Amino acid sequence: MTDRTLNITAFPSELLIIIFEYCSAFDLVKLTQVCKRFHEIIEKDLIWLKKSHLPLVTNQKSGRFLERCNRVLCNRSKWRISYNWQYGKYTKKLLHQQYIKVIPKLRMRSHELWWCGNNLLYGFKRTIPFSIDNVIFKCVNSICDFSTFVLMRDCVITGDSVGALRYWSYDECKRIHVTSAHADDIITMDATSEVILTSSADKTIKVFPAPVKDDELKCYDYYYFSIPITDKVWSIKADVKGTKFAVGTSANTIKPLHIYDIEQCVCLMQLNHNWRYGAGILDMVWENPHTLLTCGYDTFIRKWDLRCGKCVNSWADPTDATLYCISSDYNHTMITGTQFNCMAVLWDQRQREYMQLYFMKCPGNYDKSPIYSLDFDNINLYSATDRYLVELNFYENTKQSLNYNGVIK
Repeated sequence: MTDRTLNITAFPSELLIIIFEYCSAFDLVKLTQVCKRFHEIIEKDLIWLKKSHLPLVTNQKSGRFLERCNRVLCNRSKWRISYNWQYGKYTKKLLHQQYIKVIPKLRMRSHELWWCGNNLLYGFKRTIPFSIDNVIFKCVNSICDFSTFVLMRDCVITGDSVGALRYWSYDECKRIHVTSAHADDIITMDATSEVILTSSADKTIKVFPAPVKDDELKCYDYYYFSIPITDKVWSIKADVKGTKFAVGTSANTIKPLHIYDIEQCVCLMQLNHNWRYGAGILDMVWENPHTLLTCGYDTFIRKWDLRCGKCVNSWADPTDATLYCISSDYNHTMITGTQFNCMAVLWDQRQREYMQLYFMKCPGNYDKSPIYSLDFDNINLYSATDRYLVELNFYENTKQSLNYNGVIK
């Protein structure tokens, strides 16, 4: 009898592809080392295409998320980098140090990173690797402190501690206009292509027209609407279509979450829930025109569906901490900045428990600052504490793994 030993390497390519689809991404990487034929089949994008929509952080399905990404990942790279996110394999870099404690704000674009705190506002170019020396914008407010800011087409608009809106030329790094907006500190602000939304410690929300560029940039001193609020407003966020905005209050005298129409500035709905006293909302993210994520003193991430006006899902912080900020990829991934130990938490909306913890402490940093502001793309997480701006890079290969998954239950 002849020896007819079955050899998998002799299978037709179509059959091998079907078999490989059942393998995990990391098994596939190992299979590429078996033989030249396996390597050629697995290297083809077809094998990774179906798996490319499953990874956490790196799925890149949202166009809004891609606007923040410094680079677009191929289907194979998505799995490796998603693994790094989930198992704490990253390099940490201190980008900026502030010797005076501040409550900073952070915003990110695909090739820019913006930070403000105290009387300073910086814009950094996101090079690869990131260098703190690549400053594209820097301004110093010699009159008062910056409270918050927004980025618009041709300028940067800041809200400050004396209630003024200051317009800064993006190209020339100089102030071009000042509007006396409120009688007290501007706490938070947001903007659409048409309007600027501001809230202040004087318990009012105002809607200003956005600047318009004709031959020169025109800024306006008047406002469309002024809405009195009987509670302090901690957060305000316009939806993706620019037709409505959400208001998060301190929940001391009224319910903490309301939805307003931008054109008429009338309250469309009040989100009812079994709120506890003082469960104020500190940050929000619109995932789409009818879905809103909120976080704050409630110690929960809550997902709201405005079509039914209810909280449809929630995730409890593992340390029962106040959540100061939240960022999303508008699909399944969420990252929150917590009250204790410079800690950020990675979440998957398809899971009940957290996926990973990241600690932003730097050498010599012994304080236990909250993370006041953060943002991320597919390969980087940027976090701002009271003294530091920190970058975590998940693209680079590193043997070190800071895996805290399951440590807190």
